[in-house]
Amino acid sequence: MSRHFSMGAINIQSGLYEYPLIASKEHKYKCPECERPVIFRKGKIKQPHFAHYKSKNPCSYYDRPNEDQIHKDGKLLMRTLLTNKNNICFYRNCSSCRKQLQHYITLEHYTNSEAIEEYKFDHNNSNRRKADVALLKMAV
Repeated sequence: MSRHFSMGAINIQSGLYEYPLIASKEHKYKCPECERPVIFRKGKIKQPHFAHYKSKNPCSYYDRPNEDQIHKDGKLLMRTLLTNKNNICFYRNCSSCRKQLQHYITLEHYTNSEAIEEYKFDHNNSNRRKADVALLKMAV
């Protein structure tokens, strides 16, 4: 089992987040945390993952991510899935019967929408609310 976390990286050419399962060795990437170049590894034994090049001042984003880094990666992944209009399936266990439930979100009809991170919105006359990622329908 690999000790690397499946955390994504930023494609240097496009500026977009890419998850290891869709990344390509043909592209160059950088760490979302320290913005230094990273290497994409995809072989026959370990699962695809990103890793930093050796450094005297290492970043822990891929080897020992903290809670904030994992949260940040989750937001980047969610924004990418929503932007690309990927269908999303959430799994959860029912607290009563322990049965695993699936919730599907299909996004093909969200043609004029945009995924935005850290979206501030008004709720109960307070604009202090903020969504980590929001999918907004844009005006045509």
